[in-house]
Amino acid sequence: MCKAVLLSLLLYFFSYFNANAQRGGCPDPFAENYHLLNQGSCEDCQYKKIDLPREAIGRMPDEVKETSGLLSFDGQLWTINDSGDGPFLFQLDETGEKVIRKVRVNGAKNKDWEELTQDKTHIYIGDFGNNEGSRDKLVIYVIEKKELIHDTVQAERIKFSYPEQKDFNHRNRAHNFDCEAMVCIRDTLHLFTKNWTNRWTKHYILPNKPGKFSAKFIDSFNIQMLVTGACWIPSSNALALIGYTIPNNAAVWIFRNINTKNIFAGPRRKIDLGSMADAGQVEAVAANSNYEMELFFSNEDFKGLIAPHLQRVDINSLINSFPTGGLSAPDVNDVNIAPNQLGGYLNVELIMRHNDSVFIQVYSKGGQLIGKPMPCEAKRGYNQFKLPMGENTIPSEYLVLIFNEDRKIAGMRFTW
Repeated sequence: MCKAVLLSLLLYFFSYFNANAQRGGCPDPFAENYHLLNQGSCEDCQYKKIDLPREAIGRMPDEVKETSGLLSFDGQLWTINDSGDGPFLFQLDETGEKVIRKVRVNGAKNKDWEELTQDKTHIYIGDFGNNEGSRDKLVIYVIEKKELIHDTVQAERIKFSYPEQKDFNHRNRAHNFDCEAMVCIRDTLHLFTKNWTNRWTKHYILPNKPGKFSAKFIDSFNIQMLVTGACWIPSSNALALIGYTIPNNAAVWIFRNINTKNIFAGPRRKIDLGSMADAGQVEAVAANSNYEMELFFSNEDFKGLIAPHLQRVDINSLINSFPTGGLSAPDVNDVNIAPNQLGGYLNVELIMRHNDSVFIQVYSKGGQLIGKPMPCEAKRGYNQFKLPMGENTIPSEYLVLIFNEDRKIAGMRFTW
C-alpha cells in the first residue's frame, strides 16, 4: 500500500474520530458497546454479566484471625496479622487451615501491618494502617525472599509520608489518609488509600528501595468502597483491588491493561463477592502463583461472629475471554489468518463483497492491543495484507479484528 493512501486513511480516521468522540462509545474491545472510531471513556463501557462464584477453601486458624495481607509465590502462601500481633510472617498450607511456619521479622515492629506485596527477590510489608489519621511515621519493611528459609529475617525500612497531609489530629475513620493496599510493579511501589470520608481511593507511588521519601500522588478513582487489599497480575498486566462497602457488601475491582501512570483510565470490571455476613470483612487478596487467574482472598475475624476464611475466585472468564461471535461484517465474505513466525508477521487474507476502508488489529487474550491498528484499502474480491507482529511476540492465542468505519466487525482467533 502506498504511503499516500496510508496517510490519507490515517487523516480521515483521525478527523472522523475527533468529530464523533463526544457521542460516547467504549474503548474496550471486550465490551458490548465497543467502537473503534467512536470511543468515550471506560465509564461508558457496557458488559454482559459474568457469574464468578467464590469458594471458601478453609477456616483460618486463630493464630492468624486478624489476617490483613496475603502473598503467593513458588506455590507458597503467606499472611500477616494487623495491629496487636508481633512482627511475624505466617506460611499457610494450601487450605489456609494450618500454619506451617512462623518467621520473625527482626528490625520491625507491627504497629498496624496491613499489606504484603513482592517483586522477584523481595517481600514488602506495609505498616501503614492509619485509622485515626494521626500517624506521622509510616513504614514499609523490605526483606529478602531467600532469607525465608530461616526462622528469623532482617528487615530494611522505607519511611514515607503523604505531602498533602497537614493535619495529624485524631480523626477516627473520618479522613482520607489511611492505606491498606499496595503492589510492586518493577521498581515502584503503588499504594491505594482507604478513604473513609468519600469512599474514593488515591494512587500514590514510592521507590521500592530503603530510604525516606515523600509519596507522590498520581490519581484517584471513585471506587465507592473501602479498599483493603491489592495485587498485581503480571501475566495479564491487571490490578485487583479488594474491599467492602458499609454496611454490607464485599467486592473486588479488576483494572486491565494498566498504564502505571494512569491505572484507573483503562478497562475495569467490578466483581461482587456477596454480603459481608457471608463473605466477611475482606482484608487481603493475592494471585495464586500456580494459576494467576485464581485470586485468593481472606477475611478477618469479625467480633467472633464471622470466622476468618481463605477464599478464592476464578477471574479467567473475565480477563481471558474473547468477544463472542465470528464473521459478522456484511462486506467480508471470507477471512483467513496465517501466522508467519519466521517472518514476524501475520498474513491476513480477505475476500470482500465491496470495496471498503478497514482497520486490522490484533489483541492478546487479555485484551491488550498488539502493535498499532493497520489501515487498509480493501477492494472487492481477494485481498492480502501483512500485519507486523514483532520479534518479542510470545506463543499464545490471539484475536484479529477487522473493522470498517461503520463498526462492522469480522473476527478470528489464531495461535502464534
